[in-house]
Amino acid sequence: MKNNHVITVVNGDARSEYAAARLSSLGFDVSTEVMSGSVIVLPPNASDKLSLCGEVVKTAEFIGSAKPFAVIGPSAAREHAAGAPFFDYSKDEKYLQKNAELTAEGAVGIVICSLPFSVRGSRAAVLGYGRIGKSLAKKLVSLGADVTVFARKEAAKKEAEKICRAEDFSAFGGGFDYIMNTVPAKTVDPRLIGNCYVIELASAPFGFDDRCRETLGEMFVFAPGLPGKTAPRPAGYALADAVYDILKGDYFE
Repeated sequence: MKNNHVITVVNGDARSEYAAARLSSLGFDVSTEVMSGSVIVLPPNASDKLSLCGEVVKTAEFIGSAKPFAVIGPSAAREHAAGAPFFDYSKDEKYLQKNAELTAEGAVGIVICSLPFSVRGSRAAVLGYGRIGKSLAKKLVSLGADVTVFARKEAAKKEAEKICRAEDFSAFGGGFDYIMNTVPAKTVDPRLIGNCYVIELASAPFGFDDRCRETLGEMFVFAPGLPGKTAPRPAGYALADAVYDILKGDYFE
């Protein structure tokens, strides 16, 4: 399908570059320069602020000055769209699932490449059992890790129990080699972490505060938005595909 609108893909990280290239290959007129009346595609990490060429700007001011035909972005940016028509790609289930798989893959890569032990035989705690948590638990179990999932909902715990142990957050007592957090909220007492690594995968406001990070020092790995760092090409392509589905809608014809 050939679209008559110029698509401006805002460069948030390497994902944006691959997303722009894929949209161009699909027949869209893609520009790196923001122009009035274009369709602006915001990066996955966009919220109230954007990082542009090393400079942090307010999303609302950026969009307001651009006066776009429409804005396509993540849920966190919706309220900062400065009155422009907004379309949310983070509601695309295919995109969310692909992003979760890539995030989990990157997180396992951190364990393999950055932590001082083998995945096989390691004791892992996975906090949360959403898309990322499910993928993480499966990958870690398949590599021989001793995995315990901590979740709130009974249905999630029952599902997790099919492949590993599952407990309520209140049962957390430490004793792990590493913790992988996927929940953007405090779920466990950081005083119970003990001498183990923490890999933070959640988005803001995250699962562990600054004090916990400072206490753990090098044993704390801050890793939100992993696909943009470890698998930017497939992550960018997944983003472009989600945007493409929106652009096929009647509003853009």
